[in-house]
Amino acid sequence: MWIHDKIKKDLEDIYPGSIKKLNNIKSIPYEKAILLTAYLWENCFSTDNDIWVGSSRGLLWQIPNDWIETNVEKILQHIKIDWSDDFQYSNMCAVFFHIPSILKILIDIARKKVINSAVLEFVNDFEEYLPNGDMHIYQKTMELFESSKGLLID
Repeated sequence: MWIHDKIKKDLEDIYPGSIKKLNNIKSIPYEKAILLTAYLWENCFSTDNDIWVGSSRGLLWQIPNDWIETNVEKILQHIKIDWSDDFQYSNMCAVFFHIPSILKILIDIARKKVINSAVLEFVNDFEEYLPNGDMHIYQKTMELFESSKGLLID
């Protein structure tokens, strides 16, 4: 996996050698592991640079899901997010929509913090996704596709 040089440098600044230890995050001192995870997760939604996001997601997904799930609330304390920004919120959730317990925590936090209708729409969409899994996403995608057929240029 190709990793953006700035991300490599930033991770090394947080904890030297961390890139090779992400899949065994427990071998990194706890506070440093939290900071590494927060840094990577925040990079997944703080920019629309595909290379940056791809590098960050690839590294973040090396960290065991159960460790992230156990420490998600502590990790979130170190993430800068504007809970009223629908782009940031939806992308923050999208990183872990495959882990319902983490997604549920993000939904609950947004419900408490947000008064923005655009974010609440994403909250409702993600909440609807939880019990339905991938089939729901597929169905929504197909509905969108069908509704836009007349708009396609041949």
